[in-house]
Amino acid sequence: MSSPSPSTTKHFLVDLSLKSALEPSELQEQRDFLQGLTLQGCLLVAGVAPAIQGRGIAILAADSLEDARAVYADAPVVRIGKADIMVNEFRITSGILSRS
Repeated sequence: MSSPSPSTTKHFLVDLSLKSALEPSELQEQRDFLQGLTLQGCLLVAGVAPAIQGRGIAILAADSLEDARAVYADAPVVRIGKADIMVNEFRITSGILSRS
């Protein structure tokens, strides 16, 4: 995926739930995937919820919900069947990201 068009960019919340533990190599693949999205300008932020084992979120910039879903469907942890995702539009109304 290329960088989203500034005129049509929307934001999307990705809620990721691991179904099983990741091997170190799988975790590295996922981190490499996220780094690639960052370099493309698609990934605004990603992280884990330490108090909720196996749970993470990301906020993506994309032109459409379909584009955002397609991006994360290619995540290594999703492709190998170790994670489920829910992707929804996320309207940023306040904070630092609201200025972009």
